[in-house]
Amino acid sequence: MINRLRRLQGTDGIRKEVIFSKDPRVKGLSPLEAFLEKNLLTEEFMELYTYAHVRRLIQTAAMKPGDEIVIGWDPRDPEGLFTEAAIRGIRKAQGKAVVMGITPTPAVPIYMLYRQAHGGIVVTASHNPRDQNGIKIFLAGQGLKLFPADDLRLTEAIYQASREDLSKLEEVGGREDAHEEAVEVFLDFICDPFNAWIENDPSLFGGLTLIVDPAHGSYVGIAAAAFKRVGIPEVIETNHQLNGNVNVNSGVADLEGVSRITPDMVEGPLARFARYETIEKIFKTGRRKRQDILNRKAQVSGAVFDGDGDRFYYLEYNPIEDSVLVLSGDEIAFHQAKYLITRHPEAYRDSLFVNTIESDLNAALFASKLGFHPRLTGVGDKWILLQAVLTWLQTYLDLLSKRFPQQEVAPFQAQWDRLLEPGEVDGEAISRLATAIQQIGQGSEQTKGIHKEIMAELLTPGRLKFAIGSEESGHQVTLGYVCTKAGKQIPVFAGNGLKSAMNTLVALRSLYPPSVYSIQAYLEALHHPFSPGFKKTFYVYYTDKSQLTRGTKVWKELTEVIRWGYQAQYGEEITIQLKTLPEEPDTLYLAAYREGVQIAGVFCRNSGTEDKTGVSVRGPLEDAQKLSQIGEMALQYLFQTMKDPNHAYAKAERILLGLLNRIKTGSEAEFQKELTETCPDLKISLDRLLKEMGEKQKLIHMAHTPEAEASKRRYELTERGRWYVSTFP
Repeated sequence: MINRLRRLQGTDGIRKEVIFSKDPRVKGLSPLEAFLEKNLLTEEFMELYTYAHVRRLIQTAAMKPGDEIVIGWDPRDPEGLFTEAAIRGIRKAQGKAVVMGITPTPAVPIYMLYRQAHGGIVVTASHNPRDQNGIKIFLAGQGLKLFPADDLRLTEAIYQASREDLSKLEEVGGREDAHEEAVEVFLDFICDPFNAWIENDPSLFGGLTLIVDPAHGSYVGIAAAAFKRVGIPEVIETNHQLNGNVNVNSGVADLEGVSRITPDMVEGPLARFARYETIEKIFKTGRRKRQDILNRKAQVSGAVFDGDGDRFYYLEYNPIEDSVLVLSGDEIAFHQAKYLITRHPEAYRDSLFVNTIESDLNAALFASKLGFHPRLTGVGDKWILLQAVLTWLQTYLDLLSKRFPQQEVAPFQAQWDRLLEPGEVDGEAISRLATAIQQIGQGSEQTKGIHKEIMAELLTPGRLKFAIGSEESGHQVTLGYVCTKAGKQIPVFAGNGLKSAMNTLVALRSLYPPSVYSIQAYLEALHHPFSPGFKKTFYVYYTDKSQLTRGTKVWKELTEVIRWGYQAQYGEEITIQLKTLPEEPDTLYLAAYREGVQIAGVFCRNSGTEDKTGVSVRGPLEDAQKLSQIGEMALQYLFQTMKDPNHAYAKAERILLGLLNRIKTGSEAEFQKELTETCPDLKISLDRLLKEMGEKQKLIHMAHTPEAEASKRRYELTERGRWYVSTFP
């Protein structure tokens, strides 16, 4: 009997470790059984997933047989076995697959809207390790992603389709190769002055050297081409080999939680970024141009993306300290917001500044001081995207009500109000209503002209009261537009790393010109655009995520652990409130208030993209030690309760921790030998395991031994690792 889940998807679609359906580990299992029971994603499940989605669209009359579905992917599947399976699913369901090939995730909704296709699919695991893959889906009309109600319907469709023998179905749907056109449409979108925020200033990027890191992913060749097209004088691309090593020693994931990189973090065999080509290149180039940078005649910066291109971090060489500054999504969003309200102060006043619970609490506070209206939402750029689309469509309705009789608009407003009532968000319903709203009064040239006028007004800077949406992890959502194949201008909201990079470069060069800011003043404004608060996230990997859902035993006990931690650190000076996030009701969020004002937040949530659970603490900088203590207490509880003993990586982790406890230091060769002798059938990536045990969970670190100094890397337990081993029976 299959352990039937109510919802197969995580934060954004599905992501799992991939395995071929002929592998002995899934012998005798159906694609669905392998997914549910073994936590493994086969190429046959890819086919099942896209087949179920497209067939359901046809069954509900959202599309007709033969209508187009665009599909693209990141390059982690060089042989194309998983991507071809996804295409087969579309075609067997009678959809036409418009194949974009290797393209960034944001290019998919943009090209989908350009062609007015009936859906978009991306085969990617985003920032996850290269041994994983997954699928993200975009809905037609507005480019929304799937929300909980949509996930539930698709999950049910997959269960139904799993009873069929897909191998007997013919690929009756068409296929079109559209890679070249899709890339050109995307580049035109990115480089459009409105979307890129580029003004008529030929000297804007003077002296700039930009190091571009596409993380061996979807932006290889594309990002560098875009930066050159807009006039950046020197563009250097790193990590641009399409060899399947997506996110390996590259990309944003390795930079999370890092704000400054010093030479000792790069140089030497034990250095954290010893094999990170982009950072090495920034140091080398920055040192060579140091004097010109000090005089503000030159600038060496980095644009770092993730494997599928929807996230971006900004790097800057600091010639005064010989370091590299790292700007996460919080700082990037603040600079962009400051630029918008500086350029159009009245237009953007009271516009939404949306960020998620992962952001620094001070980001919203200081955005409010700039004149924005801050709003907090759940984790995932789809929730930011939702806020943007809701704002856009409500504004559209308001403008329609001034041009059409009330009786024509009122029914749509009533439907809209019902959609916003508490409950599971329904992306398909929002998309259908949005399409209907844009057809009010259609039928005559006069009414078509009215809609065209409204669209033009909505694309006026600041007319839409949504300025920017951001995640600390590097997702950014701002208004853009695309001109469809039929010549109609329509808005586009999508998490887009390259658009964010363009907007950030324009904002920084415009806000802090060399003629006004000295190098020291510039670097201070760049790195600390607002007074930073304290933010830290602790992770435990290979967890049984079903244990941490609202109302479970672990949920209740963890709530008490965090409450006790707050009281131990703050005493009676605070009150504690358990918050419910409508977007993510299974996120455990406890806020601390002093005199009615929130001063701190501690929240625990299962990752929707990886096999891990996180504890995040946010609050004032001066409370760093207190909040860290609370986070450590919660983490220790999770280590003891949430580890999945059946997870292959959890088994391997336990074996290596036990080995290190016995021999004190160990090499990768010794680890591999121990795993082979102890558990020969265990198939894992040792590189991934050591990274997740070390950088991510802080259970091990490099041992400073004579062998290690001689470039022979050895590992030992950290204090947390020794504690965790002491809990083993």
